[in-house]
Amino acid sequence: MLDRIRQARCFIDVGANCGIYTVLAATINPYVQIVAIEPVPKICAALTHNVRQNRYDDRVTILNVAIGNSDGIVDFHEAADARMGSLSVDGYQGQAGRLIRVQCRTLDSIATELNITPDFIKIDVEGFSDAVLSGAGRLLETVRPCLVLEANPGDPYPRITKILAKYRYAMHLITDKGPERRKEIVPSPEFRNWLCLPLSPAGAPG
Repeated sequence: MLDRIRQARCFIDVGANCGIYTVLAATINPYVQIVAIEPVPKICAALTHNVRQNRYDDRVTILNVAIGNSDGIVDFHEAADARMGSLSVDGYQGQAGRLIRVQCRTLDSIATELNITPDFIKIDVEGFSDAVLSGAGRLLETVRPCLVLEANPGDPYPRITKILAKYRYAMHLITDKGPERRKEIVPSPEFRNWLCLPLSPAGAPG
């Protein structure tokens, strides 16, 4: 993942939380432009603070929105555990918390509005990666960014696999020995992050 960040020109951090990957990316790659997206207002405020403290304001655009498969206003579950906010109104995997109303955008509409062509996207949205990917069809078809996403037991991994296969992406489980190619997304009890690479016309990962 770090190698991909170092090579990136435009990085979208979906589910940026307080900005660990956003700040890391800006630190190790002085040329990357970053769009950091966090729907929970108080966490987005912490993200903004961390970006400003590290003086990366000029390279980081922060959006206080959720990402899904359509644009509009939606209910969002603000979990008591700040890492577990989700579009699941009942709370991701039973997390305690409260509902708030937030703006929801698609990645396609954001990319069009900001006039960006992301080459690396990180997706950490607690069970709704399929919705994020569904709203990024144009990017997946024409821009072909590399993706890192999370898949946990109970997540809609068959739908994630179907979308990635539709747009000709190779799926690699990130293990402690490196990425291992798999035919489909199947949550592992030990590893939860996946590197998804666009296939070339010849069928090789990009």
